[in-house]
Amino acid sequence: MLTSDERVVETGSLADLVDYVEVDPSLSSADTEPPAIVEVADASVTAFAEERRRRLVRGSQVIEELAWQNRSGRLHAGFQTLSRLTSFRRTREVFRRLAEVGVDVHVYGVPDVDLPEDVPYTVHPRDDPETRRHWFVAYRCEETDECAALVARLLDGDGDEYEGFWTLDQDRARPVVDYVEETYAND
Repeated sequence: MLTSDERVVETGSLADLVDYVEVDPSLSSADTEPPAIVEVADASVTAFAEERRRRLVRGSQVIEELAWQNRSGRLHAGFQTLSRLTSFRRTREVFRRLAEVGVDVHVYGVPDVDLPEDVPYTVHPRDDPETRRHWFVAYRCEETDECAALVARLLDGDGDEYEGFWTLDQDRARPVVDYVEETYAND
């Protein structure tokens, strides 16, 4: 249920929404029309404080789905440590599939594990305070100039609480994408 000022604006089924954001070629979600609740939602910014990882994964998936639908562009993802790629099979598979359909995928993190040499995306090992404390996903499609971004700062050491935002608003996402490309991608 989507509400605004305590008024119901639109409703939709969770199953339709999950089908729409699922990044899986066998579902052909790129051809799926967005549910009405997605069309009505103000997608400018979703801010969060003290959010757990699970909710951030959903924001990341929306951005990955945009890349999947466009089948082009550049996706940047930083998740503190590169071991997250070895720990989360779904993440590895999504990035592999995105790379295979033409998205230029770049991943960033503290090099705490050795990754296979044959991954179909570019790995940028980085060990600095910003990389250690931030989770980000930034996407730009060169053909349409669509941008999307998620930026989350880890609140406490090795905890699981973050603050930040994710957005599909071009004017808000573009500076994030520019920053990531200027600061990280040229390593």
